[in-house]
This record gives sequence, structure tokens and C-alpha cells, in this order.
Amino acid sequence: PASWLNFPGRPGNCPGAAGPLLMLPGWGDTEDASITKQRCSMSSVSLSQPSAAQGRPHTIAWAVWITVVSTIAGFGFFALPGADEIPAGAIVIGTVAAVILLAGSWFLWNCKRWAAILVTVISGLNLLSSLPGLFDPPSGAIAAALIIGIPVTLLPIWLMWHPASRKAYR
Repeated sequence: PASWLNFPGRPGNCPGAAGPLLMLPGWGDTEDASITKQRCSMSSVSLSQPSAAQGRPHTIAWAVWITVVSTIAGFGFFALPGADEIPAGAIVIGTVAAVILLAGSWFLWNCKRWAAILVTVISGLNLLSSLPGLFDPPSGAIAAALIIGIPVTLLPIWLMWHPASRKAYR
């Protein structure tokens, strides 16, 4: 009979949860109903909002890691030949943008929608500010770094707005 498939208090028997679990006959009496209701309500809260314990979409994790690694690697940009020709204002603005990106990445890791918007805007502005260097680079090394860096900047933006990522934002 179907009654022995119910297992009170297990997330598998909560509304909207997956899969019945095996149970001994006689379980599921009225005294177990309050335990089932309590555990189901606890599991439904944790299932409705993603947490670090449940994991985050891989798209967000990859977007964060690519953003953090490329931002830190961007500081090595100043060691390339021809970097002394970069205007001081661009260096200051780039450093401030890098700090904002790193802070935004932390909140993006925690699935905050506003962080996705912030990281997208700052990454987009970084991308636009690097385009003049692509057309008139001070050296070949900087041109190569920009050719590699532009797709690396676009990839996290795409990953942050992938449908799997958008479902996880709170």
C-alpha cells in the first residue's frame, strides 16, 4: 500500500520535494504529523533560497573566479613593457575599479542581484576604457594582454546573466 511509502519528517515527503521514501507500517500517525509539518517547513525555507551549504550555480562560481583572477592579474599589467605610457588617471581609475570588482565579487558569491549589476557595470566600463589601448597600444605585450583580456571580461558577464544564475539571485 502507498501508506508505507510516507516517511514523516523527511524532506522527500514535504510538498514540492522529490521522491517517496520507504517507511515501516504504522508510521505517519497523528502524533508524527506535527514533526512532519515542522521538518517540512524547515526544509521548504532552505530549499526556496540557495545557500552556501546547498551550493550555488556553477555559472556564478565560474563568473566570480574568472572576475577575481582576471582582476588580480590585471595588476600585473603595470609590469608590461610600455606600461609607463599609461596615463596616471587611468591607473587610479583602474585601481579603484579593481577594488570595487573584488568587493562586488564577494557579494556576487553570496548570490546578490545588486552585486551582479555592479560587477556587470564596472566590467563593462573597464572593457570600454581598454578599447583605446587596443587601437593604439604602447607595446605589443599590452596589445596581446588586451586581446586576451577582452573575452575574459565578457565571459563572466555572460555567466552572471545566464538563466541558471538569475534564478539564484536574491
